[in-house]
Amino acid sequence: MAKEIAAVVLGLIFGLSAEVAYAQQADCFITGNAKLPLKVTFDDGSTIAVLDRVGDKLRTETTLPDGRKSNGSAYRGLFALTRELPTTTVEFNWNQDLAHFFPLKVGEHIVADATALLPTNKVAGRYFTEMSVVAQEIVRIGSCDYPVLKIEVSSRFDQGEITGKATHYYHAASMLNLKSIIPTLATATVPSKAVERHAIRAE
Repeated sequence: MAKEIAAVVLGLIFGLSAEVAYAQQADCFITGNAKLPLKVTFDDGSTIAVLDRVGDKLRTETTLPDGRKSNGSAYRGLFALTRELPTTTVEFNWNQDLAHFFPLKVGEHIVADATALLPTNKVAGRYFTEMSVVAQEIVRIGSCDYPVLKIEVSSRFDQGEITGKATHYYHAASMLNLKSIIPTLATATVPSKAVERHAIRAE
């Protein structure tokens, strides 16, 4: 009888564990799940809200920790298409077929450039970017693990200096960066430093 009771108790425990695991998985945005995150909150207080996903185009609203907001769109979330600034909107016309770069693969190195246009079609300059896909990793948000590609990115505008190498942990299914390490701009008195931002909630 004691063995039978123990077996029943163990069965209940394992069954409960399986139900909890299933519930956690159900709350995660897993591969193949039609539901994708519409808002990501980061540990610095900033957020990225998805305004829409249409084909390969992602349009988002970013809110900084101080409350400032900016909108923009990007091809697959990685190549800027539009940036809405406080006084104007900049459009990026890429000189490469961006679809050719996807799906991304570890070891891939991408060099691309775009012409930046103001609303009057006046050329604001040229934008250059390089991306290296260096690894596959996992980013954990709460109890959920998300497969990401670790991508190192450097960019510059016209003939200016490279702004520094940022590292993004890119979740291809949602087209969002779930973690980023971004260098700050150096000044005459303050050197550049790396600032890390990690997603703490996806909803």
